[in-house]
Amino acid sequence: MAKVMVTEHDLPTLRVRLTGEGRHRLTAAFEAVRGRGLLRPITEVVTRTIGLPDRIRSAGDIAESRFVLPSGLTDAIVQALEDLAVTDVPAYWLDLPSPRGYLQLVPWERLLSPALGRPLLRLPSSALRPNAPGPTLRVVLVAGQAVGVPTFDTAPLVADLVDAWTGSTEREVLLDVFVDTESYTSVQTRLGGRRAVVVHDPFRAIETRRIAAARQGEDDEAWAYPWTEWVAAALGGRAADVIHLLGQGHISGDRGAIALPASPSATGADRSGRFLGPSQMCRALTRLGAWSLLLSGVPGNHCQPGLRDLADAIAQARTGVVVLHQMADDEPAAELKPALGMVFGDEPPNRPLPGITCWSHPQFVGYPPDDVALCGVDGTSSLITGATQQALAQHDTPAWVAAGTRALENLQAEWTPTDGSPPDPYAVDALHTISKLFDEHVQAYGHPDGGGTR
Repeated sequence: MAKVMVTEHDLPTLRVRLTGEGRHRLTAAFEAVRGRGLLRPITEVVTRTIGLPDRIRSAGDIAESRFVLPSGLTDAIVQALEDLAVTDVPAYWLDLPSPRGYLQLVPWERLLSPALGRPLLRLPSSALRPNAPGPTLRVVLVAGQAVGVPTFDTAPLVADLVDAWTGSTEREVLLDVFVDTESYTSVQTRLGGRRAVVVHDPFRAIETRRIAAARQGEDDEAWAYPWTEWVAAALGGRAADVIHLLGQGHISGDRGAIALPASPSATGADRSGRFLGPSQMCRALTRLGAWSLLLSGVPGNHCQPGLRDLADAIAQARTGVVVLHQMADDEPAAELKPALGMVFGDEPPNRPLPGITCWSHPQFVGYPPDDVALCGVDGTSSLITGATQQALAQHDTPAWVAAGTRALENLQAEWTPTDGSPPDPYAVDALHTISKLFDEHVQAYGHPDGGGTR
């Protein structure tokens, strides 16, 4: 997948890369760079000195409290980036090039953003900005208590997240809230009657279990299929823009995940946990047509680095925005609202956001456009035109149109070279052929009314 390159945008960037491997020593080099300027070396440190182990066997090896930066290192990074900045810089950027070991697990934002006085944002894997026109944002907010992991009080946390979304952008935000049976009554009591917020009854999820069971045989890696089928059925064919999950992080070996009950309609001991990894999450995002993912780790999160690894893996695998929000560092979601305004409303907060880890295309936060192969001036795919563009801009975009668009964007990103060279002309021809056929299909079968109304 073609990665956003530092040289493509005039970004004051901190680059951290592994530089030494040995039996007892693993080091990281810190460098600063802006646009096409020269790399400015800052320093090298042994990764263990910042709390990062050479090998991870369990969550105990990467406790969040172990991550620290020596004051001298923090001061040197701040000075190097400030030397590259200008007065109107909305954020600083973080680049973790391969090979990077476990560098993505470090909470760089918490460690550096306060000293920088600005948000620290991570460069995404793709140079392609997702195509997300239209006046509304449909947000699917999912929360569930899984047996076997520490519990949390769902209703007030969900209410905080809904409050953060409300008024975060000039777009109209439509919130569809999905919680398990144990939390439904309390969440409905708190949120019932709010404008543009629908709390869906988890007992209705039982009605979709036959469909889910049928799908399980053909797709055994589907994202917690009872939840997916319930969400898809409840949306009635409409696409989601954003999937927002609230839950506990988990790590197995050195791979991150998030815990949800195996089924939203389960009760008591039947609410056994299911740990959702990047492959399940990517499939769900594509199927529901979503171009953004938010993960909110609850206070007392069992494994914050596990959520960070999950978010990073998804950001490396597909186009779109990925945001990780640690509620323990941000109560009551005070940082989340300006972060949402930054990404979805083009309103850079110009203040630290230490509780937010965000992988976002630079053009989402106010940087000027640059020409990228097969991209328009706004950074979106030039392949998305005609009937497809019109369908995406509708109030209720059909889910299958959005899902096809996400698949085409991911394919374009995968076939675009990472070294800045022109793409293979045969690949370009193939992409144009696919997009043309898809657009003809949308024109023939797309719903003129947007696929339904609320």
